[in-house]
Amino acid sequence: MRCKGNKWLAGLLQAAGILFISALLSLIVNGLRPDRLPILADGTSKFRLATDPGKNLMVSLDEAKKHYFDRSAVFLDARSPEDYEQGHIKGAFNLPQENMEEKFSEVMENIPPERSIVVYCDGENCRSGSDLAVFLLEFGFTHVKVLVNGWSVWQENHLPVERNLRDIS
Repeated sequence: MRCKGNKWLAGLLQAAGILFISALLSLIVNGLRPDRLPILADGTSKFRLATDPGKNLMVSLDEAKKHYFDRSAVFLDARSPEDYEQGHIKGAFNLPQENMEEKFSEVMENIPPERSIVVYCDGENCRSGSDLAVFLLEFGFTHVKVLVNGWSVWQENHLPVERNLRDIS
């Protein structure tokens, strides 16, 4: 019986050694890659959009302003209809994540796939904007950018907004 116990222990030690060596090699190889993968990702929209392989989906405020004033892009608000009604970038269309597929054809029917689109939501960790951007890219739209924390940044810089006057007391 003692022999079997030693064989099991020896097998477990070998398996643990193989796992350790595999993990060490993967860390070394990742460290040598020019496009190394992060060991601990922070999960924010800004991080996800900047590290997407082959494309950076983020747009700076200056770029977004240029698109806005040149009228060279369509602005899409990915927030809820309630938030959109309380205020949004002037001229932006609402395409909220919760009913994106239902409202998609209504909002996007006259927007050609090659048209520049700036998507925004609110908050550094808001995923709605990046999720909508990915959805649009998968649907064939080729020039999609995300203004991270767009609603707050836009307001802080006193840029054109529309508000529902009924909600203002």
